[in-house]
Amino acid sequence: MSDNIEYLEHQAKSVLLSLERFADDHILPLNINKMKSMIIHSAVSIPKPKIEYKGITTEYVKSFKFLGVKIGTKLGWKIS
Repeated sequence: MSDNIEYLEHQAKSVLLSLERFADDHILPLNINKMKSMIIHSAVSIPKPKIEYKGITTEYVKSFKFLGVKIGTKLGWKIS
């Protein structure tokens, strides 16, 4: 399981570096303080991967709402 967590950390770092380059190249503002992370798993307890963007660690949440759709760690989604 710890190998998978390290792999997830590596993948997240790669994606966020690509996002950083894209945002810098196109002068797009990103609100880093509002960035959230959500992990969905079926294991009882796993260590959460450390996800950082420009030195700021993202906060983990159990659900979030985007464009009227609530997305959560449980199966399914809800429009409100």
